[in-house]
Amino acid sequence: MTKPAILWEHNLQNARTQIISQGEVIYAFNLLQDRFFNIFLLAIALERPDQFSAGIRFYDHALTMWHVLQSDNQQRKLALAAISSVPTSLNLKHGLKRLEWARTKADKLSEYRNLLAHNTIMFRGRAKGKQVAFVPEFGGNSTRPMHRQRLGAIKGRRFWRALCVDLLNLSDYVQFCGRHIYVLDYQRRNVDVIGMPKTWPKRPRLRSLPLIRRLEASLPKVAAAKRRVRRRSSPGSP
Repeated sequence: MTKPAILWEHNLQNARTQIISQGEVIYAFNLLQDRFFNIFLLAIALERPDQFSAGIRFYDHALTMWHVLQSDNQQRKLALAAISSVPTSLNLKHGLKRLEWARTKADKLSEYRNLLAHNTIMFRGRAKGKQVAFVPEFGGNSTRPMHRQRLGAIKGRRFWRALCVDLLNLSDYVQFCGRHIYVLDYQRRNVDVIGMPKTWPKRPRLRSLPLIRRLEASLPKVAAAKRRVRRRSSPGSP
C-alpha cells in the first residue's frame, strides 16, 4: 500500500534541512569530479596537431575511457596519471603538484560526501520533556557502523556547509589549474590569451579539514580484527 503524496510531502518538509545539506554536498562533489574529467580530457587533447579543436574531437574517446572506471577515486587517479605522463615540452611541474594536492584532499573529503550520498534520512523518537518527538536524522537501518559513528558525532548543519564550500572551492582550484595549462600552451604557440589566469592558482583554505580531524580524534579507535591463521594440512591429513 502506497502512502498518499500529502504524507510524503509532510516528511520532505520536516526533513528539509537535512535534504538541503545532502543535495548541496552531492552537487558540490559532482562538480569537483567533473573538473577532474576536464583535466583528463585536457591530457588526451594536449600536443595534438589540431590543439584548439582536439578537445572536441577526442571528447567521446576520453569519456568512454573515463567511464570504464566505476570508482570516483580511480577516475581522479586516472586524470592525474594522464596529465602527469603526457609527452609535452610544457613545464607542468607546478601544476602537477597542485593537482596532486587537490586529488588527495578530494579523496579525504569524499569520505564525508559518501556519508550523505549513501545513507538515507530517517525519523527517530527523541524525548522532549514528557513528550516524544520524531526528528529527522542521517542514517538508516542499513548504515555501516563506521558511518553511523561519524554521523552521530556531527551536530547541526555547520559541518556540512563547510564541506560543501570546500568542495566548491576545490573544484574551482582544479578548473583554474587546467586553464593555466591551456594558457601555457597558447603562449607557446604565440596566441594572445584574454581573460585567462596568468599564474597558477593559490591553494584554497579548506575549513572542513580541521573539523574532520577533531571529529576523528574524538571517535573511539576501531580495533583491527585479528587474522585467523589457518594451519597447513599435513600430506596425510584428509
